Order: sequence, then structure tokens, then C-alpha cells
Amino acid sequence: MCSRFEDVTEPGTMLRGGFFCRLANGAEGKIKFSILGPDGTPVFDPVENTESLFVVEAKEAGTYTFTMHHNGWFDEAQVTIILGVGDRKAMSHEDVHDLSSDMKRIERTLREAQTETSYFWIRTKGHLQTIESVHRRALFFSFIELAVMVFISGFQVYYIKGLLSKRTLL
Repeated sequence: MCSRFEDVTEPGTMLRGGFFCRLANGAEGKIKFSILGPDGTPVFDPVENTESLFVVEAKEAGTYTFTMHHNGWFDEAQVTIILGVGDRKAMSHEDVHDLSSDMKRIERTLREAQTETSYFWIRTKGHLQTIESVHRRALFFSFIELAVMVFISGFQVYYIKGLLSKRTLL
């Protein structure tokens, strides 16, 4: 038998929740679940099940006891219990807002990204054209330089050949 205690400070407070039981081997197991008031009387009738939900109004202030009892002799059971005390809401009105404002924000962000991408593409295209122009000029200059080198080399070979052939032996 296992117990969980919850203090209630104001009468009329709601105790809401549920439980789920799983055996150590992974199978679903049944437990006997009940809620006892501050005076020990049951405020939620005992239920023997694998899972259940409960909603109980606390009629008086005090400590409420949640008891769980597993009848299995040799197997262990793990019980998950979810408990909410009071009428406090999980979400406020500010947490829920219009989906269209989110969609407009996403659309604006996408348009900004598209504009930025277009700007970068235009800039990159300009850089590519500049690089191609420099490459063409460098290639043209290299061919001219090669032609000049071939011409000068040929002239030197012709000149040296002429010097060696006009030489007379004494």
C-alpha cells in the first residue's frame, strides 16, 4: 500500500487528476485507488483499475490522502499519478492568441529573407562578372606575352647562329 498526501487550505477546492499503473515486466496492472478526506472517510470511492480519472470537490480544509494498493504478491507495480489542486488554469488567455498574427510574422520574415537572398545574388553575380573580365584580360595578356617570348627567342637563336656562322678561323 502506498499513500500520497495533499493539503487543502480552502473548502470547495477541486482535486482533479488521474492515475496509470504499469507492472515491472511492462504489462498493465490493476491497483485499488481511493481518496480519503481529512477525517478518514472516503471522498472518492475505491476503484480497482489500470487507469482512471477523478474530480473531487474538497468539502473541508485539511489533508487529503490518496491511497494505492496493488494485490500482486510477487510483481512490482509502478503507478503514475497526476494531480491538480484548485481551479487554476494551465494556460492563461494571453497564452492563446490569433494564428493569423503568427502567420503574418512568418510571412514578413520570409519576405525579408527572400529580399536579402536576392540582394546577395545580385552582388555575387556582379563579382562573378568582374572575375570573368579579369580572367579574360589575364588570358589575353598571357597569350601576348607568350608570342613576344617566342619572337624574342627566335630572334636570339637567329642572331647567335649568324654570329657563329660568320666566324673565320685564323
